[in-house]
Amino acid sequence: MRYSIFSLLFFITLIALSVSHFRASSELNRVKRDLRLAQRELSYLETEDPECVYAVALPSFDAMQWRWRVQLPASSNCQLMSCFGEIPLDGYPTPGLSETHILRANNGKQRVGEFILTIAVHQNASETWCQTVKVSGDSYTTPIKDPPSWLDDRSFVNWQTDVNGTGKTVSCPSQENLTLLRYRKAKASNGRTSIAKEPMPGMMFWIAPKSTRH
Repeated sequence: MRYSIFSLLFFITLIALSVSHFRASSELNRVKRDLRLAQRELSYLETEDPECVYAVALPSFDAMQWRWRVQLPASSNCQLMSCFGEIPLDGYPTPGLSETHILRANNGKQRVGEFILTIAVHQNASETWCQTVKVSGDSYTTPIKDPPSWLDDRSFVNWQTDVNGTGKTVSCPSQENLTLLRYRKAKASNGRTSIAKEPMPGMMFWIAPKSTRH
């Protein structure tokens, strides 16, 4: 009889511990889900591998301005690439058409870790079309080589605008390219517009390893 009572108490205790563990695990999973949701809503980076490149889009304040929170690994040797010309639906522009922008810190060295990247396309006081790259508090402006006519036309209605990292963190190994912005002219036919499968006039920005030729 004593053995049966001890066995019953043991099983009751075991069941109680199992229920408690299940409730604690469920609550922990709920908290993790809420945390991930809050991180996405606040545009925080969700990172796992310190050797990968991460980016999440941030709110912008001008029509031709885009912002991201970026994290580069300590061992990275990455650069920002831009192209104004024929932009493909997928992949990257024809090699040789892109420009290179160094992602540098205050000391002039390669920027690593987490920072805010801002890209803006605008005209300066001389009405020259320029691109400004701002890495946290440091920015530099360069004229756009052979600026396309659509910039002067300002015909941006119904253009295909893909801002990578909108609402979620995107990533890739540091040896690969990470697209930030793909901005292409839409295809017009019979008063309607559609996304063209062939390359179209536009612009594109992406992060690439320095060893990559473009």
